Amino acid sequence: MQQKGRFIMNVLGKGMGVILLFLLAACRITSFESGMTDEENSVQDSVTPAALTLLATAEISETQRVQFYQQPDGHVIMCETGSLDNQQKIDYSQLEGKSITAQYRQLMGAEAEIPVSLIEAEIAQQEVREISEPRGVLPAQQNRNAAANPGSRAIDWTADAQWFMNNFASSSGTDAMWYAVNTAWAKGSYLGKSMYYQTTCFSASQESTAYAYLNYWDGSSWQTSDYTLQPRHYITWTKEYNGYFYSGVTGNGSTPRVDYVYRLRYATPDMTYLGNYPNAVEYSNGNSNDMQGIAHDSYNWYVSRALYGTTSGCYDSRLWKVAVDKNLNSSPSFTVSNPWKGILNHFGDIDYFSSYVIVALEKGDGISPRAGIGVFNYNLVPLNYATIPTIPNSDANQGSSCSWVAYNPKDYLIYSSKANATYINAYQLSSKNVAGEIQFTLTYKKSIRLRDANGNPITINHIQGGDISDSGKLYLAVNVEPYAIQVVDLNNGRVQYKKSVNFTTGSLSDEIEGITVWDLDAIPSRHSGVSGQIHMQMINNDWIDSDNYYLKHFRVAEPGKL
Repeated sequence: MQQKGRFIMNVLGKGMGVILLFLLAACRITSFESGMTDEENSVQDSVTPAALTLLATAEISETQRVQFYQQPDGHVIMCETGSLDNQQKIDYSQLEGKSITAQYRQLMGAEAEIPVSLIEAEIAQQEVREISEPRGVLPAQQNRNAAANPGSRAIDWTADAQWFMNNFASSSGTDAMWYAVNTAWAKGSYLGKSMYYQTTCFSASQESTAYAYLNYWDGSSWQTSDYTLQPRHYITWTKEYNGYFYSGVTGNGSTPRVDYVYRLRYATPDMTYLGNYPNAVEYSNGNSNDMQGIAHDSYNWYVSRALYGTTSGCYDSRLWKVAVDKNLNSSPSFTVSNPWKGILNHFGDIDYFSSYVIVALEKGDGISPRAGIGVFNYNLVPLNYATIPTIPNSDANQGSSCSWVAYNPKDYLIYSSKANATYINAYQLSSKNVAGEIQFTLTYKKSIRLRDANGNPITINHIQGGDISDSGKLYLAVNVEPYAIQVVDLNNGRVQYKKSVNFTTGSLSDEIEGITVWDLDAIPSRHSGVSGQIHMQMINNDWIDSDNYYLKHFRVAEPGKL
C-alpha cells in the first residue's frame, strides 16, 4: 500500500467529541451537495431549484421526502428534506451505489411503480459527458446576517447540535468531513473534484428561516440553486458522480442559528502515462515468463510469476524482491519457489502489509478444489496458506478462481474476486499457533456488487491484478482493451475512473498483469527510471523465447487523492 500521509482537512474521528462554536469565513472544502426543506406538511413543486428538473418524489412521511433532480448536463442528484421532529433519517448505506431507479424502489418498496421520468433519466445518464475542471471565480454568495449573534430563545442548543451530528456528521466512508454548529452562517469554496459528496444544512432557530444554496459546475459555468429552510428543518443533498460542488447556509431574522456539514470522497486524479521501466526486458531462467503480480513495502518491490508448460499446466511459481534503487533490467538474483506446489500451483497478483506478503493462489492443475491465499514474511519465508471459504451468494463465490488479492488499510480486510467478477469479496485473515505451526483462516465478511458510474450492475472480465490505496479505492488491472486500469469505490462498488492504456490482446500478444500504488515521487533515493504513483505490469507473450516484461508507470498531480 502507499506509504504516505493522507490529507484530511478537519476530519474528525468517530467519537466527534468536539463541537465547533465558531466558523472560519473562508474555509477550504471540497465538492459536495447541499440541501433544503419545504414548509412542514407541504409538497411544493415550485421549490424546485433553479437549473434543476424535478424527476420524482418519494414521500416517506408527512414531513419527510426524498426527491430526485436532474441537472441540465444529465446527472441526477438526490435530496432528502425533513424536520428535527422526524427522527427517522434515511439510511444512505442502503441507497449508496445503486442506480436511481433502484434507489427509488428501495425507498418506496420492491413493488413500487418506477416513474417514467426516472427510467428515462437513467438511460440518459449513459450519455453523460465527463465534467471538465472549473475555470474562473466562484459565484458570489450573500452572507445574510453573518455578523449577527445567535439568539437566546429557550432551546437546548447543545442537544440540537448533538442530534445534528449524530444524524449527519459521521466521518465513516469519507476522505474528508467538516461541520459547524450553533453559528449564524457557514460556507465553503473548495473546487476539488469528488466522486461522492453529501451536505446537510439545518435551520436550528425556532423562529427564523435560513438561506441555503447549492452550487455545481456544469462543464461551462457555475449553476446556483437557492433554498429557504423553514425553522427546525434540514435538507440533505447527495451525489455519487465525479463533479465539482460547494454550498453554504445563512441564518435569517433576529435569531439566526444554523448547523452545517459536508462529507466527501475524492475523485481519482487523472493519470499521465510516463513510460515503461523496465521496457521489454527478458530475465534469465525464465523469470520474465508468465509474470503475474507486483507489490511493495517501503524499500522493495515484490514480484511473482507462474510458469506454464505446453501440457502440464502451471509447474513453477516463484516470488522474489528487489530494492527500489536497483536496476530493474537485471534478472533477479534470488527467487523463492512455491511451497504449496501440487496443491495450489499458480501464483497470481500479490500484496504487502504489516511485514507479510500475501499471494493469490489457484490450483493450476493442483489438487485443491478451492483457491487460497498464501502468506510469506517480508524475507519471503513461507508461513502457510488459507483456503478461500465458500460464499452463500453463488455469483460472488470464488470457487477455484483467485487472480488477485489486496489488503485494505481502511478496514483491515483482505479483498479478492473471480477473474470475471460481478462482486468484490472481503475476508478477515486471522492466524493461530498450533503445535509450533502458524495456521491462517479466512472468514468471509461481505460482497460488494460491481456497478458502472451510474449504479447499474456490471461484470468486469479478465481482472489480473488489484491494489487498494490508503483512501480505500480499489485499482484493478484488467486485460481488456483499452481500459486496463479501472478504479472502484469500495463504498458503493461503482467504477468511478478508467484509464486507457495502449496494448493489444490476443494470441502471442500483450497481457496486463499485476498493479500496485506507490508514490515513488516521494522517495528521493529511487532509481532514475522509476517515478509516479501507479505501476502496472505487462508482458508480451512469446513462445519462441522468454516473454518481454514491461512495468508501466503513471503519475497523478495530487497523490494525496488516490
